[in-house]
Amino acid sequence: GDTGCTLGRLRNRIDFINQLDTILIQLNQQLSQLAKFRTQCEKKFLQAKAEKDAVIRLIERVKLQKNAQLARLEQK
Repeated sequence: GDTGCTLGRLRNRIDFINQLDTILIQLNQQLSQLAKFRTQCEKKFLQAKAEKDAVIRLIERVKLQKNAQLARLEQK
C-alpha cells in the first residue's frame, strides 16, 4: 500500500529532477551561444564606432584645410 505510493512519488521526483537537469543543460548551451553572439556584436560595434570616428576626423581635417585655403585666397 504505502510503499507503492512512496516509490511512485520518488520516481516522479527523480524524473522531474532529470527533466530539470536536461533543461538546465540546454539553457547553459543557449547562454553560451548568446555570449558568443554578444561578443561578436560588441566587436562589430566597436569596429563601426572606430570607423565612424575616423571619418569624422577626416571630415574635420578637410574642413580645416578648406578654411586655410580660403584664408590664403582672402589674403591675396
